[in-house]
Amino acid sequence: VTEKSIGIAAGSYMPGPDELRAMRTWLGENHAAFREASRRPQKLLGKLDGNAAVRMPKGFAADHPAEDLIRMKQWLYWVELDAKSATTPRLLPELVKRFRAAAPVIAMLNAPLRKSAPKSARATYLS
Repeated sequence: VTEKSIGIAAGSYMPGPDELRAMRTWLGENHAAFREASRRPQKLLGKLDGNAAVRMPKGFAADHPAEDLIRMKQWLYWVELDAKSATTPRLLPELVKRFRAAAPVIAMLNAPLRKSAPKSARATYLS
């Protein structure tokens, strides 16, 4: 981010090893629906991106149809807005619009974490 822009990010940045495995497993089983959902916010947030492993993680078939999603270690949207918008009433509606667009994808990324999280964490962090 520069002084000329405001960065807006949405996604999963650095999941821990257990969360990463759960997310990759979920993506392997639900990749078609995830791909469809992740294309919808692109107009407002850019392409879903993130760092990826060079090789397929252990336990996943190298020829899996979701190989590109499973190798990812992050799933992020990133867009920059003009910094001048920070001092206008237009900023809040822009943020709301973009986060609402990303919400279904974030919910999908969180889905496997809700299943594997301890009950106390589910209630506190994932509701």
